[in-house]
Amino acid sequence: NMSQFRYLSFVDLDEFIIPTINFTLLDMIQELESSGIYSDSLNTGLSFKSTFFAPNQILDTEQYLTYLQLLVRTDSFSSKRTKLIVQPLKVEEMGVHHVSRHVEKSTSVVNVATDIAKIHHYRTCAKNFDSDARCVPEVRDDTILKYADKLVANYKNIIKKSLPLFMPKD
Repeated sequence: NMSQFRYLSFVDLDEFIIPTINFTLLDMIQELESSGIYSDSLNTGLSFKSTFFAPNQILDTEQYLTYLQLLVRTDSFSSKRTKLIVQPLKVEEMGVHHVSRHVEKSTSVVNVATDIAKIHHYRTCAKNFDSDARCVPEVRDDTILKYADKLVANYKNIIKKSLPLFMPKD
């Protein structure tokens, strides 16, 4: 099925690729192309660094969904816990955090700057895979809140359709 998609993302369920400026990932990719940072013909995909949003932080209870309540993250980024968006037709073999083999050896993966996009990884920062990881200091990052209205509306709609007894009355 991979060949049915122009782009494919490889992330875990607790990871989200969040563009900093653009609203959608496709808008971000198009902007990277128009600025010359990325090329569909020269590159296999895009690699993003992770930052950690620990689940044991004080929640922003004004927000409806848990992911929207976790707004404090590590100030630093992990270069080892990267995730990718790739063009599947250009990938022969994927690793967890990298492209292992490109179909065309002349293509490469672009490392995306964290001011353009980053992985929001909703887990406790740990050094077990990244000995250089710095879990402190932490900073507030409310970038995800730009999706709040749409996420909450979609969530309520799905719950209303599939589990009406569990949907709170507005």
